Amino acid sequence: MDLNALRVFDSIHSLSITEEEFSDLEREQKATDRTGVYIRCVRQGYSIAVSHDENHKIIIREIKKDFPTPCRVLFKTLIPFDELPEEIYTLHAIAQYRALDTDMKFRSNNMEELKDRICERFIDNFPKELGRFYDDTHYNELHSYDEDKRATWGELKTKLIERQLRALFWLFGEDYEKFEREVKVARKNVPRIIKVFERNNRRMAIIQRSDDYEKRRGGMMYNPAWFESVKGNVLMIRCFKPGNPQYNYVDLNREMYLPNGIDETAEIWLDDDLFEKIDYPELKVFSKRLFSGREAENLNGKRWTLLTADEFNKKQTLLRIEVMSATRHHQEEEAKKALVKNIEAQFKKGKVVRQGITFTKNSIECEGVLVKNDRLGHFVMRNNIHLQREPEFSKIVKDFICFILNIDAVWSNYSSGVNYVCNFAGKETILIGKVKLCIENRKNSIFVNDHRIAKNDLVDVIFTALFHRNQNDFDQYLAYSSRVNLTLQKVLSDGGISFELKIDKTTDNELPTDEAKMILSLPLHREKNKNFTTINGTDYQIQDLNAFFDLGKDINSARIGYGGGGYLQRTIRLLYKAIKGISPKEIGEIIKNGEQEYARLQERRRLENAEKLKKANGFLAEAVRLSKAEKLKDGYLVVGKSGKPYTVNSNTLAVYDMENGGKGRYCCIVDMGTSTDEEWGRKDALAKRLLMLAHDLKVADEIHTLELEPEL
Repeated sequence: MDLNALRVFDSIHSLSITEEEFSDLEREQKATDRTGVYIRCVRQGYSIAVSHDENHKIIIREIKKDFPTPCRVLFKTLIPFDELPEEIYTLHAIAQYRALDTDMKFRSNNMEELKDRICERFIDNFPKELGRFYDDTHYNELHSYDEDKRATWGELKTKLIERQLRALFWLFGEDYEKFEREVKVARKNVPRIIKVFERNNRRMAIIQRSDDYEKRRGGMMYNPAWFESVKGNVLMIRCFKPGNPQYNYVDLNREMYLPNGIDETAEIWLDDDLFEKIDYPELKVFSKRLFSGREAENLNGKRWTLLTADEFNKKQTLLRIEVMSATRHHQEEEAKKALVKNIEAQFKKGKVVRQGITFTKNSIECEGVLVKNDRLGHFVMRNNIHLQREPEFSKIVKDFICFILNIDAVWSNYSSGVNYVCNFAGKETILIGKVKLCIENRKNSIFVNDHRIAKNDLVDVIFTALFHRNQNDFDQYLAYSSRVNLTLQKVLSDGGISFELKIDKTTDNELPTDEAKMILSLPLHREKNKNFTTINGTDYQIQDLNAFFDLGKDINSARIGYGGGGYLQRTIRLLYKAIKGISPKEIGEIIKNGEQEYARLQERRRLENAEKLKKANGFLAEAVRLSKAEKLKDGYLVVGKSGKPYTVNSNTLAVYDMENGGKGRYCCIVDMGTSTDEEWGRKDALAKRLLMLAHDLKVADEIHTLELEPEL
């Protein structure tokens, strides 16, 4: 948790943490070069601490032992004295365990006792690599396609490795400068032991690997494959006990080959007779081929060997069976050429008519509503839309908008759902109905008719062009949507935002907490282009709308629990970020009164929906009367002015004309302005269809020209 969350918990649980202790905790959080745990104070049997190994966050843990504070915990050891030398944190960064390293199993009262404890840690059985921080934290930079980035982060990693080496020599009391003068570096891609430390019948080897090879990167999902020229030094620490088969061969300047790929399985150490006599390509092949068939079965998973000169001569013929080949195919380019030819063949007569929808190379049209763009033919053929048995005009238009905007579906681990990403570039002009749209990417922002529209809103905003009657009305809508995005429009329409607050237990807070769930609401209103929420009758300005909306966003609970501090802490962070001037007291009031606000908001929505449903029922009854519609089992039968009969399904709203007394040809209806998410919306849409079909119309907007108001 952060300091703001701690202040909230301090208020809720009456921990009486002093301002001096808050200041010390804040200062300790900023010491990002430290590792381990810093315990500042103990309250009610719980320690208040900073866990540097968990991104320097504040934690509250139950304590069963008495000990002086402040103190530190490193290497599972309680350290009651402070002012530790830099080398201690450096060594802990190399040797710390991934989990449970905060258990206090030992206590060191002075530096010499602490050194003994660290030495014991370093001769355990866990392999360690120097400089891993930059591989774990800055992986993209170290292996970036950009050579300058790789060089910058590579230099930082080199400095870290030198600092770690000096810390190791400080620990064992040996001369680092002498080591630098006398060390013999490894050959390219052939690792070598460059230093051996020994303590309590354990041998700790520093192994150097000098890399100089090509490694394939990328090629997964949306990332193109490329080959990185890997050059540099890797330093590893490995410890061996007398029971290990390698123990008797842990010597200075011992050469070896360590597997460097999924197809390389054998770890090979070279006997003294083969010192500097076998090169990297041969060892690489040996690692792939050395153990196979019955040989591998007899190893019981242990794929280490000491390679002698005699064994090498026996196995050398294996090199002759290694064959490498690479082929490249241009399927995508060929597919594009084939698609172009297909389009030309289909449209050579100028147009294709399917279920009342006319397709051409640059347009689609239904009942007089025209959508025009040079890429429409390509879109239609690529998705076989002209072959659909029951095409929906509005769905085709919406899908085409997604196609033009280059919308990609990307899986989000954070929400455990799919996010849609707009990758539009360049400039496009589209004619939709009576509206012309010019879409343009300017410095990664998307403008429609010179109005900047949020990328998440683009599809829905452009789609509304279908039911705007003229250019001026649509441009006014664009101007408003540029200032007030669609999410804000909906929240303002609803009167506020609702969210589920989970009072949960988390790994960084062991204070006694009753886990619970509650639905809370925060009202929202807008004045003079600013947004406000109301808490206990006082208006507070919203300073970050995205954080405010995130309160109501569904998220993956696993992601919240994984270092996120849980739902409650997430809510606290978002409230601080979203609302200007909010304090821990006001956050408590939100939790206390939010359920009442939610009840008020839900009652308001219930009354609004009930009123809309009442009007929709009246509209439908009048539409049935005016259209002389006949009730069927699953809908209505209505006869148009032309004498043609139609059926409308009450549930799906699908329309068919009648042939020989049965369900006939599917009719495409153009009705974009009616929401069918609620029952009142579906009844409105059904009533519109009855009136449209009674006049043989297929465009919902045209019912406004029928002069029905006096009759209604």
